[in-house]
Amino acid sequence: MLSWTGESGYESDGLNPETGDTSTNFVYRVMYTDADNNPPLAGGVHIFKGTVEIENSPFTLAEVDPLDTNYVDGKLYTSTITITLSPGNDYTYYFEAYDSYSAQATGEATSPPVDAPDVSNNAPVLSWTGETGYESDGLEPETGDTATNFAYRVMYMDTDNDAPYSGYPRVVILKGGSQISGSPYTMNYVSGSYSAGAIYTLTTALSQLGTDYTYYFEAYDSNSAAATGQPTTLVYAPDVSEGGTYVSGLISVNTTWSAANSPYIVTANAAVAQGVTLTVEPGVTVKFSTGTYLQIQGCLNAQGTSSNKIVFTSRQGTPAPGDWQYIKFNDTSDDANCVIKFAEIKYADFGIYCTDASPSIGENTISNNNYGIYYNGGSSIISSNTISGNSYCGIGIFDYSSLPLVSNNVISNNGSYGVYTTALAMIYNNAISSNNTGIYSIGNHTVSKNAILNNVYGIRCLWYMTASRNTILNNDYGIYFSGGGGISITSNTISYNGKGIYVGDSTYPPSITANNIDNSTGTYNIENQAANDINATGNWWGTTDTGVIDSRIFDYYDDFNYGKVLYTPIATSEINIVSPNTAPALSWLGAGYTGYESDGINYEVGTTTTVFTYKVQYTDADGDAPASGYPKAYILKGGTTVQTLTMEYVSGTYSAGAFYSTSTKLSAAGSDYTYYFEAYDDHDGSGDIAAGPPTGSVDAPDVTVGNNSPTLTWVGTAGYEADGVNPESGDTNTSFIFKVKYTDLDNDAPMSEYPRGDLGLDGYWYMSEEDYLDTNYADGKIYKFETCLDTTRDGYFFTAYDANSNIASGEATAAKGGPAVSAPGYYSISGYVLDNSSKPIAGVKVELWADAGHTNRIMEQVSDATGFYVFNELTLYNYYQAAPASANYTFSPASLGADSLSGSLTGQNFFGTPVGANTYAISGYCYDSNSNPFGSVYVYLYYGGTTYYNTYTDNNGYFSLAGVPGGNYSLYAQSGGTNLNIGDGYTTCYSYEPLGGNKNSQNFYFGSAVFEQNDFKIYGNVFDPRTESCGIKFIAAANDNVDVKIYDAAGRLIRNFRETTGVFSWDGRDKDGIVVVNGVYYVHIKSNGIDKTHPVAIFKK
Repeated sequence: MLSWTGESGYESDGLNPETGDTSTNFVYRVMYTDADNNPPLAGGVHIFKGTVEIENSPFTLAEVDPLDTNYVDGKLYTSTITITLSPGNDYTYYFEAYDSYSAQATGEATSPPVDAPDVSNNAPVLSWTGETGYESDGLEPETGDTATNFAYRVMYMDTDNDAPYSGYPRVVILKGGSQISGSPYTMNYVSGSYSAGAIYTLTTALSQLGTDYTYYFEAYDSNSAAATGQPTTLVYAPDVSEGGTYVSGLISVNTTWSAANSPYIVTANAAVAQGVTLTVEPGVTVKFSTGTYLQIQGCLNAQGTSSNKIVFTSRQGTPAPGDWQYIKFNDTSDDANCVIKFAEIKYADFGIYCTDASPSIGENTISNNNYGIYYNGGSSIISSNTISGNSYCGIGIFDYSSLPLVSNNVISNNGSYGVYTTALAMIYNNAISSNNTGIYSIGNHTVSKNAILNNVYGIRCLWYMTASRNTILNNDYGIYFSGGGGISITSNTISYNGKGIYVGDSTYPPSITANNIDNSTGTYNIENQAANDINATGNWWGTTDTGVIDSRIFDYYDDFNYGKVLYTPIATSEINIVSPNTAPALSWLGAGYTGYESDGINYEVGTTTTVFTYKVQYTDADGDAPASGYPKAYILKGGTTVQTLTMEYVSGTYSAGAFYSTSTKLSAAGSDYTYYFEAYDDHDGSGDIAAGPPTGSVDAPDVTVGNNSPTLTWVGTAGYEADGVNPESGDTNTSFIFKVKYTDLDNDAPMSEYPRGDLGLDGYWYMSEEDYLDTNYADGKIYKFETCLDTTRDGYFFTAYDANSNIASGEATAAKGGPAVSAPGYYSISGYVLDNSSKPIAGVKVELWADAGHTNRIMEQVSDATGFYVFNELTLYNYYQAAPASANYTFSPASLGADSLSGSLTGQNFFGTPVGANTYAISGYCYDSNSNPFGSVYVYLYYGGTTYYNTYTDNNGYFSLAGVPGGNYSLYAQSGGTNLNIGDGYTTCYSYEPLGGNKNSQNFYFGSAVFEQNDFKIYGNVFDPRTESCGIKFIAAANDNVDVKIYDAAGRLIRNFRETTGVFSWDGRDKDGIVVVNGVYYVHIKSNGIDKTHPVAIFKK
């Protein structure tokens, strides 16, 4: 018999406790009684949940007292259930036993089943971990940028020691109330027990900017009980910003955008000044604010790597084509050194925009712009790029003077056009697919060896195009022609298109020969809807059956209003498009190319500092491009190769002659240098070596030891980024510290008592070394001086000579306005008046007002030659507004100042736009005395101390300045190099007061004599022209009349003399008798025997 034990808790049942949770140990006890004293044979406790017996039931009962063998008076048995019972109030149990004779026990403990226990569950709790940074929330850091790894952490605790349900805990991350992509995130276990608290973590970056991020945590235990606790409620964090470096405005010194400071955020339009290089390191991301651009007036060197690309993209969280404007290369940009390589350019209006510029564009991905590349003049090589997904056009070439080479690119999935060209472009070896129009041609250009696939129009042209050796497949129209004439379609495979060739209205029919034109999926291989007959002889039509051929041609015989397709004779089998190869030729550039008429180098004599430029012409009768990496220039010294240079494409077509160039310095002196050129063509994957005179050895150049002139630049440290003084304002008691960096690539120290700082009316100062232990001048050495100044200011500049008497050049040698100096107790407002290219505008009246309505004018100033203005003697807490006034400009901002002046204000700059919507063009030629064209001549518009527009002549001597607004200007031309003597053209200019229309044939004529420096001596070439006793004196080396001309640094004639042999002086005045301003000047002396020049510098003592 089985009965209740009667013990405490077991008086009327066999379980204690009768309620609990999933962690409770339930103890079952029963008394076994047998009148025959027979021991139990088997038995246990059966436990059910609902109607189902739980796992492992029945559970074996154990003796309470193993020494008790008296079953007659009852023996106790027990079982402790240590397994976890899931929550519920539907548990029942009963006991079962058999004696040793298999008789089944009866009694109250065997039936009916007892309703117990009731099992509850404790829900888990989430809490903050209490670790550093996580004391009161679950996130660290709470602010960051899109590159920040945000670490979310939470503690999970369950008093039942229940594990979390699979996939939990999770962190839910929202932005603007909506879950971000990927949320909720399953967290990872870190450490700890469930009962005492287990820590979980999740680390992620957040790609969108904003201050509207929130998060919370959620968890369930293994019994599906939801966790409670503060982390389950919404927390507002993190704030995600772009981070990185904010940039805008003019970049006026050589600058590097580093990966360490990436991303760079362009907050307003940015420009690289002429003569300045911006280097962008691999891995840098540049983000553009809406409508902004980067303009290159100087040099952009943006070269990533295949595994670490540079990214130019939109700043927007959800970017779209046209978010920002472009990277624009102006005509003043440095073609030879501008490069974008291994970069991604996306979401611009025009990804890369070239105006008479020829940067190198290669190995880039240019996508999701409106225009991938927009070309308006120049001769770039656009090679090995992926140009896809641009909404309107992959490459647009819109100027008839453009001569770009488009080769080895993948151009696909662009909205309207893969390539749109109106120019003399060369389009070679590209894969052009899945555009509306693969190539749209309105110009005389060459299309060769391209794969043109799956477009609506493979090639669509109007006139003057040569298409050869292309594979044109699976387009709706293989070639669609409608327009003028001059179309040659030769040696192409045009197959499986809807229509192979369609000819619409045309004045002159195309020539269609030696092609494979077959297997069109539409009705016709060729359709002639023009009035003229078409020569289509010698093609393969997929058959020799003329009946079948006729049935696949639409022409006069289908509608007599149209011309015939004259297709016989036909090719009798498929044509092998790989044609015989004609080896290329290398030749000299020839007549009209000064210095390269009969060899490939200029100069033939120089020094170790001379930049020698090698040029050659590559011509291939088949129109084949040179093999990759060719042409090459080999430079030998004493018969041993010292340099092997890959040459850069300049201009021209392969069939008519393409010019290539490369430049280098030769570090060792000697007269045993030789050079030769080498090239192979690329003819369907193979090639032949070029022949011609340039492939033979040429004896040149002769090199002597040279010396580099030093440079003076801004220091670049805090307070000296764009000028040479700090602070920029103060009073007469302020110590102003002037600094400059002296750099000499030859490591020459400066001449004694140099560098100097010239402070105008305050005289000049000798500068001291900032670090006297620094003896490395090659990487730049800093000099400084400190002084107090009076309130009368006329700017400052620096000058220096090296130990070899070479005068320094550089940004710090040009006059700079400031600093602003007031009397003690007074303050100043100062700044610059500039045009939109950040060039100074001189002579602009700037007024200072005491009220917002500009009715109470206090004083006025006029911007100086540097554009600088300053108002001194101002008092604190008064209202001041400075505003420029000019009939020729509108200014932005209109005024600057303070409602309550709290100190001196610097950098109050105004930017002027010329009045008048009309713009004009000025063009002409530069010639030598024999009417030969002069290339690389600097031509510029100048007025009132400011250069407004500038360019260089091309190899034909031609120049053009476009987009010039109406105004007063003078047009000047200046030599492109110091070894070129300028003749009469140097002394004359064209004057427009004002410019009111286009000006053509503005021609200049120059001398052609070559001269060397230091042909006469300069005595006292640092002088003060305001003292009668000090002038510039020199002795000419010829016994005849001597013409002396003095030019300023911009090449304008200041004064001229005619003297006899002897010693004479210049009094420092111009031709109008006015004392010239501080700066560097050039004295040029010419007679029957000599033709020389020498720089001098003016300082006032």
